[in-house]
Amino acid sequence: MTEARDRISDLPDEILHEIFSLVPVKSVAKNSALSRTWSRLWATLPVLDFNQVCPPMPKRLDHANELQVVLDEQVEALAFIPRVLFSRPENSNINVFRFSGRLMSLSCLEDCICRVVNHRIGELQLNLLMACGERFDLPHCVYECDSLRSLTLINATRIRLRSQPEDSKPRFCFSFSLVKATSGLCSLQALTLKCVDILDDHLTTDLFSDSSFPFLQNLIMKTCQGMTHLKISCSKLKDMRVVDMNLNSLDISGSRLENLTVRFCFENPSGDNKSRVNIFAPNLKVFRWQFNGYTDDCSIQNFPRLNAFYMHYWLEDDVSNVIIKNVVKLLSASSQISVLDIQSFGLLLVSLLFFFPSDFTCFEKTMVTSLSC
Repeated sequence: MTEARDRISDLPDEILHEIFSLVPVKSVAKNSALSRTWSRLWATLPVLDFNQVCPPMPKRLDHANELQVVLDEQVEALAFIPRVLFSRPENSNINVFRFSGRLMSLSCLEDCICRVVNHRIGELQLNLLMACGERFDLPHCVYECDSLRSLTLINATRIRLRSQPEDSKPRFCFSFSLVKATSGLCSLQALTLKCVDILDDHLTTDLFSDSSFPFLQNLIMKTCQGMTHLKISCSKLKDMRVVDMNLNSLDISGSRLENLTVRFCFENPSGDNKSRVNIFAPNLKVFRWQFNGYTDDCSIQNFPRLNAFYMHYWLEDDVSNVIIKNVVKLLSASSQISVLDIQSFGLLLVSLLFFFPSDFTCFEKTMVTSLSC
């Protein structure tokens, strides 16, 4: 009887790597024992996606004991990851590393991240689950990684653990001082920070600039702690989303910015708590200003290329002149809108727009093809 030929193993390594990238990483690890070729390829797989190894995490954790049960499950399911990384050949680069869950300890996690960085990582995604009271600082080696093109940091526990006091929630920390002290992240093109603690808030005034992120094109910041003033002037930035940030001031200058979302970031000012917004984005195409309070100072440059504008303020009982002035400035900066959504204001703003055109000198009402109030 003729012995069956292993035709799959005869394929080039590049094709086999592509096939393996379509299979769950845990299955690849198990099947790597079937042949020497597969074992070698597993050890050099350029895409390591461990996001789906564990069962899906609950969307909400109401008690610390519920969290501990999930943590124990994660540690057991992900115990093989350190072995995978520490057995990898030194000259085998990792293009993508995605991790979601919990390892046996934070020190083990740090060792794994440093090992990944040593393999010239291109995309790094960390979605961490931590115990109450724990703190994890992004390792220094990440800030020095000049091969990194995409970085995603998520504190999964803070998202899910709603009922715990704020001071007992775990912290996933990102240091602006280390960004400025190193030049590693200068190759970064995409940055996502969710429920991350921002250290060194006093340095944020000139952090998001070409000196720190000269190639940054996509920026997402959601529910980050420790930041009240945000200034962004990255010249290559195209897409930016700022959500649930509790800001006092927002200053954006981007000549290539095309999509901008600012949502749940400003409360209606009270007392001495003054707020300010300044936006310069001449190539902006889609602008979402949603579920924000009004700001004391609103400086908006013209958006000659804006196609869609979605605006929703948090309103008090009376619509004050300050709110109206904010809205007038925003709409006056938009001359080419075809989609306009102003849900909060209804007939009031429609009346301002169509019956008091002198207040909207740059706004072309005839361009609007879709209006929602």
